[in-house]
Amino acid sequence: ENAPATDITAFGMYNVNNVNLGSVSSFVPTAEASNEIKSMKALATNQKVQLAGLDKPLIEEFGVYKRYTIKATTTADFAELNGFIAAFVNSPSRIGIRNIEMKLAKKDMFTTVLFEMLVIK
Repeated sequence: ENAPATDITAFGMYNVNNVNLGSVSSFVPTAEASNEIKSMKALATNQKVQLAGLDKPLIEEFGVYKRYTIKATTTADFAELNGFIAAFVNSPSRIGIRNIEMKLAKKDMFTTVLFEMLVIK
């Protein structure tokens, strides 16, 4: 009760018999995952932003779905990056942004963006 953190451990199995997949509309079917990444890459190119690292997402399995985490980097300036983010937000993309980190690297801005996409099996 007075501890600064509480640790909870559970053992066993959890089973859902009637999964309502229709309730999750932002999940991307496996067959469309690569096209979703390609369309984001095309959108970045149209906004003059070169994103590196889109080809190797980290894939975590959660039983019914997978989470693709894509760590992309760019040296685009702020105006170009802001234009890409504005266009990305207004696009029909089903990829989300978890985190953006901007750092000064010599005379350029170095940005790391963590994109996240939930993929249904």
